[in-house]
Amino acid sequence: GIFMTRPELFGSLGGFRESLIAGEEAELCQRVQGQGWKIWRLPWPMAWHDAAILRFDQWWKRGRRTGFGYAQGAYVQGLLLERRRVAQLLRPLFWAGLLPLAIIGACLAWGPAGSVLLLAYPLQVLRTAQSIKGDVRTRLTRAYFLTLGKFPELLGQLQFWLSRGRNRNARSFDYKS
Repeated sequence: GIFMTRPELFGSLGGFRESLIAGEEAELCQRVQGQGWKIWRLPWPMAWHDAAILRFDQWWKRGRRTGFGYAQGAYVQGLLLERRRVAQLLRPLFWAGLLPLAIIGACLAWGPAGSVLLLAYPLQVLRTAQSIKGDVRTRLTRAYFLTLGKFPELLGQLQFWLSRGRNRNARSFDYKS
């Protein structure tokens, strides 16, 4: 992330938590707000963050890292303190966990008719595309990958919760190699 802060405040809070592999800025902002300071966000981009993701496997690893980071942030901050994390944790659980289980259950119970639940995915892509700027192809592509991205995010969350934070090695999420 790209941000500016008062050096005295940054130092007094101990800077970033080195144990976090993602979401360091959000976690720091939570502590800043906890000290009574305000966070300002400029309404325009000041820089672009080039993740240099050129292959599908890099994108998948980045998605796992994102899910791991969401779960780790919720664990460190607590869900009650960081309500935004609740949605970040529940979306992948629904789209990549519960809905596939419901589809399998429906197919087992009703045969091929149960596969009608698969329509939830293209409908979600269309719903998401409506909130994205750009031409139709860009909107649909981004919406598709945002929807598909729930699967690696859920895997990253599961990795965190199963390890309960013991795996703090950010190199395990090196998506650029």
